[in-house]
Amino acid sequence: MAEGRTGLTAYHPDGSVGVTIDGRRLTLRVPDLGELEDLRYLFRDLAAEREDWLDLVYRPGLTALKAEVKASRDPDERKGIRKRLMDLESEQDHRAQDAWATWWRAALDLLCRDDLAVPDGRPAEGLPVWMVESMDSIPVLFKHWRSTPSEGSGGNELATALQSLADLNG
Repeated sequence: MAEGRTGLTAYHPDGSVGVTIDGRRLTLRVPDLGELEDLRYLFRDLAAEREDWLDLVYRPGLTALKAEVKASRDPDERKGIRKRLMDLESEQDHRAQDAWATWWRAALDLLCRDDLAVPDGRPAEGLPVWMVESMDSIPVLFKHWRSTPSEGSGGNELATALQSLADLNG
């Protein structure tokens, strides 16, 4: 892990996760089962909305605009088409960033004792790039939370379960 103003992440053995956002260290506690399900459903819903938009708007628009550029012989017209293409790509970026920012803000609101200021503009504003540019960090959190004993257990439940399995097997 590299120290920096924003983005330092620490996955703690007790299941909590530390992140640094704009110089502030925040800790997300371990969610209970209902909270974990709520966060998974939110992630699933945001991913589905994003995929629907990609299928219904972005990909067809991208294909059509690329065909227009290829068919046009007028440099000014091609420039205008490329501008529309860049606008569509920017909208795609913003929609993705805002979807993942919405998830992160919900997780921080639910699992963090500290309040993180909500921006007046887009949900992605004020969050580090790694949180909003890709969804990749979210499944890592789910895996961490599912595989870690809760605080105070010291792993005793896991050790007991493993010992019970060993006893059954022989």
